[in-house]
Amino acid sequence: MRYILRHPIDSGRMLLPNFGEQIAEIARNHHERLDGSGYPRGLRAEDISLSSQIVAVADVFDAMTTNRGYNTIKGFLDAAEELISMPHQFDSRITGVLMQLVSSGALEEGGVASA
Repeated sequence: MRYILRHPIDSGRMLLPNFGEQIAEIARNHHERLDGSGYPRGLRAEDISLSSQIVAVADVFDAMTTNRGYNTIKGFLDAAEELISMPHQFDSRITGVLMQLVSSGALEEGGVASA
């Protein structure tokens, strides 16, 4: 379990040389949550970049809607609704945009809809 909790720090370290500090910081903070319940540093809303918060929502949405071997796969609408129900962890502006994409059909299960 400790290895899983280390992956944001390890990811940041691997990305830093080729992609720079800004991208490394996004990777380091993608498991931080608005209420401070995330990891690895327990950052709160004002300390988490918008980019990291967007990646966090995308990561959790992907984890909820794909087979990871440890989860029951949710449909896109159910997953988006669950993320919206957690405003203490995820920014409602970001989850709201996700819901718009799902509701409009811009995101379709099995792939991205063509424009």
